[in-house]
Amino acid sequence: MGFEELVNGGTVLPITRWGTPVMHEQTKPVTVFDDELLGLVRDMFATMAASRGVGLAATQVGRDLAEA
Repeated sequence: MGFEELVNGGTVLPITRWGTPVMHEQTKPVTVFDDELLGLVRDMFATMAASRGVGLAATQVGRDLAEA
């Protein structure tokens, strides 16, 4: 899979604010890169670009996931 496949086709997600429960909970390690995760990665790239950010964690878009 190429970089272009990861950064195109996503949907902008709402940014989670500090104080939202997911921002304070233990995250689950990602162990499988499946189609669902691919969709999340695309959405995260779209969200990051729309907010003019340089990085984004899954908890910042309301998902309790982190790199294993």
